[in-house]
Amino acid sequence: MTMTIAASNWGWPQYVYLILAFLSLFGHITNHGKQRHPYNGYLGLCNFLIAFCLLTAGGFFA
Repeated sequence: MTMTIAASNWGWPQYVYLILAFLSLFGHITNHGKQRHPYNGYLGLCNFLIAFCLLTAGGFFA
């Protein structure tokens, strides 16, 4: 069984959330391991996945 996301049912909140989430994830990955600001790319990915799963289970993307 595959999970598909019907993008045609999305409104502006879903698109704004995804844009901000990917920007945050990109920032964490690009700054991973830098000495000045200790970013953790793995933690950023984990945060993204948890939030995405919770929002999907709650019907945000329905």
